[in-house]
Formats: sequence, C-alpha cells, structure tokens
Amino acid sequence: MLGEPCDWTSRMQLTFLNSTGTEALDGFPVLVILEPGVFDYSATLAEGRDLRFLDSDLSGPLPHEIEHWDAAGRSFVWVRVPSIPAGSTTDHIWLFWGSPTAGDGERPSEVWAPGYEAVFHLDETLGESAGTGVVATDYGTVDAEGRVGRGRELLGAEHIETTFATDIPRFTVEVWAHPAAPHRPDANVGIVQRNENFQLNWGHFTPEFQRAIGAHIGGAWVSASFGEVAHGVWGYLVGTYDGSTLRAYVDGGETDALAGLSGDPAPDGSPTFIGRNVGAAWYFRGLVDEVRISSVARSAAWIEAQHRSMTGSFVDFGPEELVE
Repeated sequence: MLGEPCDWTSRMQLTFLNSTGTEALDGFPVLVILEPGVFDYSATLAEGRDLRFLDSDLSGPLPHEIEHWDAAGRSFVWVRVPSIPAGSTTDHIWLFWGSPTAGDGERPSEVWAPGYEAVFHLDETLGESAGTGVVATDYGTVDAEGRVGRGRELLGAEHIETTFATDIPRFTVEVWAHPAAPHRPDANVGIVQRNENFQLNWGHFTPEFQRAIGAHIGGAWVSASFGEVAHGVWGYLVGTYDGSTLRAYVDGGETDALAGLSGDPAPDGSPTFIGRNVGAAWYFRGLVDEVRISSVARSAAWIEAQHRSMTGSFVDFGPEELVE
C-alpha cells in the first residue's frame, strides 16, 4: 500500500468539493492546509516527513510537497491528484501519518508535472519546485507572510530575476499579488514579465495594458484586462493564451478575453522578472506569492479550482481514524 513498512497509526479522508467544476481535473495539484483542530501534530515526525497521501482506492503514494511546516500553526502541503471528476463532492484521497520510522516522502517535481515550466512558492529559499533547472536571484526582497505560507515583500526597487527565458507559444502565468498602492499610468510596472512573450502588468503608460495580461502576437501588442483590481488586498491574477484567445482571470473568475488572435507570442530573449519591468527600472511595490509559469493554457475550471484550493474551500477534512 505505502511501499514501506505499514506502521502508520492514523489516517484521514480528504474529500474534494468540486460541485461547480465543469470538467475533470487530471494531474491536479491540490493544496492541503493543516492546522490544529483539524490535524493532530503530536503524532507526526519533525517537518511532517511521515506524511503520505493515497488515492481513494489506497493506491500510491501520491506525489506531495510540503511548502511550509508549522507544527504549532498552519502547514501547507501540495498533493498531485490523478483525477478529480467534474461536479464531484465524493471523490477523495487519504492522508496517513504517525509512523515512527518513515523517511522523507516528498517528491516535489512530480507534483508540478506536466506543463509547469517554473513554480516559485517565494519562501525563504526562493527555490523552484518543478525541477526544471530555473534559478531565481533575489535583489533585496524581504521574507514576509504570503498568501500561501511565506511570500516576498517588494518595497520599491527590490525584485527577483529568474533564468526562465524560454519562448512558450501557449502559456498560463499565475501570481498572488498584494499591491501596496494604486497602479501607476506613468511607469510600465510588471508583476511577472518577459516582455514580448508575456507580461502580467500592474501599471503601464498605455491604459489597456494597466492591470492586464499582455503579449506581442501576430505583429501587434494585445491585452486582456484584470479590471478594477484593488490595492491593499491579495488577488489571484492569471493570464492565459491558447493560440486564439488571450484571457485574464481574477480570484478564479474570468474578467476579460480577446478572441480572434492567431500565431505565437513574439520570441524574446529576456529572462523573466518578478516585480520589475524587463527593460527599465520600474518596480512593483507590495507582496507577491505563488508565481507559476506553464507552457499550456489552463482552463477556466482549472483556474477556479486552484483559487478555491488555495483559499481553503476545496478540501473537506474527515475525522481522524486509527489504522488497524
């Protein structure tokens, strides 16, 4: 069952509340949020290394990654689920724990496959979780409380430069952002930006690129708007391009779509920046968390479920059961 001596003492059923889902979610990364009152930390090993997740038929273990562990508070664990049926409120997996002899069972790169080109949780290490070899270099950002575990605070000129410089003809760009001030019409401020290939913007000289996802497609600059996104609060901003439509989403809902496009985004040799413009010293001010870049266009159902997963409304925790 677990591929190791079966001396786990406790288990819990985790049920997915996907009643609004319009399609099956295959290979879906689910965020499991553990906290006192829901989960008994006293029986776990240090840093949760005895956690194991099994599918509903007890096959597995499923790949998981512990993003942040706090045995006195909230812990954030990502699990790759093989498939969650559309409209389901009964599909589930199992969490096992309580083995005194278990080794570390994490397999982060398997959680973020396929399609994920770069996954940055933006914790203290700035490590990349998809295992693609992309590296992030920090330029003065500050460790801070994020939307999911830890995040980074950008105070004015601080930013992160990554080595991701791959042209992707189809994309999904995701970020949790907490802007410190309203958008600026006098500076091209990218939250996550590769310039022509994609740019997820906060401020911009051109109104239609303010608070928008933009790209250079078919010889023209095009954009889809996030709308009236507020500052001073967290927002989950996502931009996608599927080869014909550029879409913008906020907090799991589509806000704008530009259809009738064709071709790939223009090639661009720039690396990806978090918190600044690629070509000039214009900077985003605020908090950022959970930056992800995919070489596929995620669906509306996927994005809505990801938002619910990260806000704690997607997983229902059953009672603790003793393993006999």
